[in-house]
Amino acid sequence: MMVMQPVLEILAADDFALWPVGEHESYGYLVTNAQQDVRDFLGLAGAWAEQHLPAHAAPVTAALARALDLASSP
Repeated sequence: MMVMQPVLEILAADDFALWPVGEHESYGYLVTNAQQDVRDFLGLAGAWAEQHLPAHAAPVTAALARALDLASSP
């Protein structure tokens, strides 16, 4: 048995795209800014650790840098 299914065809006008692709700016600066914010946070946390945990500041700061994946950052 053959079943007929209706087909809807849409033709685009010459000046209209069915799937327009918009131009957009790169958002790479957001990542760069976030990385700098994390490095700044590590600096503040290190200063806090020196003030409040003087005997443990270096290992705590190093552990935080590893947790934030900043141990190898410049």
